[in-house]
Amino acid sequence: MSLHHLGITLKELRAAFPRPAVMAFRLYVIANGLFLHLSGRTVKFPNGRVESFQTKRGMTIALQRAGFEKIVFTRPDGRLIVEATAARALAK
Repeated sequence: MSLHHLGITLKELRAAFPRPAVMAFRLYVIANGLFLHLSGRTVKFPNGRVESFQTKRGMTIALQRAGFEKIVFTRPDGRLIVEATAARALAK
């Protein structure tokens, strides 16, 4: 999967100025990305949407918790790509 890094979210925040509702959502995305980085979990926005930026650390925690192994990150063309194998597939 291709992940969204903090730079993309900051660019979207700048583009949201001066619309308060859009800016509030972008600030939520930043806070949720930080929470994902620290815990491997995300929190829903009050409207039910879930969005965050992703880091290697946060995605590693989340993927391991979901049962994935052999997690590999690459950066072709500046994008952050992650590949992982489901643990149960390894047992076969």
